[in-house]
Amino acid sequence: MLERGNPWSGVAALVQQKSHWLARVELLNEELVETLYPCHGWDIVAVMSGQGQLLESYTRGVGLAGDIGTIVAVTHHACSWTNGTFYAHHNHRCDIVVTRTGTTTVGTYDYSAFGNLKSQIGSDVCRFKFSSKELDRATGFYYYGYRFYAPVWSRPMGGMDKQGPDWGEGRFEPL
Repeated sequence: MLERGNPWSGVAALVQQKSHWLARVELLNEELVETLYPCHGWDIVAVMSGQGQLLESYTRGVGLAGDIGTIVAVTHHACSWTNGTFYAHHNHRCDIVVTRTGTTTVGTYDYSAFGNLKSQIGSDVCRFKFSSKELDRATGFYYYGYRFYAPVWSRPMGGMDKQGPDWGEGRFEPL
C-alpha cells in the first residue's frame, strides 16, 4: 500500500507489514531511507535502520485499547542520534507530556485537544507523542498502525477502503 504524506512535502512512504515487521521507505533530502519496525502485534517494539542496526527499542506497560499510553521508556542505542534510556510520562489522555533520563527532565510537551503540538521545551528524544502514537516528522501526521491522523485537520488520512465493511456514513467527516 502506498501512503502519501503532505502532497507538497515531496515525501512518499511505502508501508508494508509482513509477519511481525513493518517497513517504511522515505525520500528524504533526495535520498531513499529505509526504516524497519519489528512489531509485537500492532505494537512497535524497536526501530532499525535498513541495514539492520538497532536504533531504538521500547519498554511498554499497560495502556488503553490500541496501545494508547503503553510507552514507558525509549532506549536509544549506539547507532542512534543520542544514547541512553528516556522515560515517558503521560497525561490523562495518554499523551506523552514529559520525558526524563533518571530524575532529570529532558523535555516537556503540550498539545491541543486534537493533537497539535502547542509547545515543546527541551530535547525531542521520543518519536511518540499525542495519544502515544508516532509522529511522522516529514508530514506532521501521527501514525496509527494502519493509517495516518492529521492533527491540523482533526481527521484520519486514508487507510480504509470506502467500499469495505467498516465504512459508515460520515465516518471521516471533519469534526
